[in-house]
Amino acid sequence: MSLDYDEIGRKLKDMDGSCRDVNFRSPSREGLIEFIDELLESSKIHLSYNRDGVTIQRAEVSNYIASLGVGSSLNLALENCPPPAIFLQLWISVVEEEGLWVELTVFPQDIVSEDDVGREFVAWIDKV
Repeated sequence: MSLDYDEIGRKLKDMDGSCRDVNFRSPSREGLIEFIDELLESSKIHLSYNRDGVTIQRAEVSNYIASLGVGSSLNLALENCPPPAIFLQLWISVVEEEGLWVELTVFPQDIVSEDDVGREFVAWIDKV
């Protein structure tokens, strides 16, 4: 299947009042941790808490994701991220039937890439 990166870029940046959610069902836990570790190198945690509302510290995020069990979750919001989006939110949970479930959310106003944003965004999420 061929992707229309220009159309993806236009839709990502369309200020229609909604967010952009990308859902991943059963992604590689190792790939997800690597993606988040890469983001954490240059980003700041805006918030990070588990299902019970307990804050998960920056140094604990990777280990927490690695140990997530059925019924547990992590809500993680990052700011000052590298392009294509300067702010993103991740909802990571484990459900019995599905395994690991990840929802990545960005808002059009947080998309900062000007050139080839569609291709850049797809390459970004392909890491998960």
